[in-house]
Parts: sequence; C-alpha cells; structure tokens
Amino acid sequence: MKIGIITAMQVEHDQIAALLTDITAMEAATPGAPAVLCGSLGVHTIVLA
Repeated sequence: MKIGIITAMQVEHDQIAALLTDITAMEAATPGAPAVLCGSLGVHTIVLA
C-alpha cells in the first residue's frame, strides 16, 4: 500500500478532493481549516490536509 500526504490551499484542496473516492472526513486541528480527507486515488491512499 502506498500512502500520499498532500497539504493544499483551499482551492487546490477542493479540486483534489473532487478526484478522490471512498472519502472519509476528519475535523482539522486548526479552527476554520478545511477538513482532513482520507480517500483513494486509483490504487493510492491519499490523506489531504
């Protein structure tokens, strides 16, 4: 299994999130920040923070 961790600004966050499947959202540690998403992109597991 490969895991990628991506940090992104809000616009990029939304664009990348649109590509993920099997998404699970977790609350961000920083108030007002977008949720931390964990999902799949092909055979890769992606954590988007």
